[in-house]
Amino acid sequence: MRLTSAPLRRDGNIVGIFGIGMPLATAPTHEHSPLGQLTPRQHEVLRLLGEGLETPEIATRLGIAEETARNHIRALLRTLGAHSRLEAVLMGLRAGVIRAELTHAGHEAPAVAADD
Repeated sequence: MRLTSAPLRRDGNIVGIFGIGMPLATAPTHEHSPLGQLTPRQHEVLRLLGEGLETPEIATRLGIAEETARNHIRALLRTLGAHSRLEAVLMGLRAGVIRAELTHAGHEAPAVAADD
């Protein structure tokens, strides 16, 4: 059995944990799911949703307007046939498109200092 969990956030604070367990034999593959139809940008948005980021945080991370981020999220949900962001993230986790080792929002990888 594969167990995964994701933090539930409100106003940047973790207010709970959502967890699921899946038998490994029944996890769908990437090729046999709608995830194979995602654009590179939709894959990126799905990964950011998997990190628990909200729309404004996704927009900032991608360097786009919030409305553009919303449009990417809507297109992602429509392509997957998902009814919520959580359902999309679960689909990504099950198919192995995003990792269960979710990062915390606001904890980007540290920048590498340039040598002087």
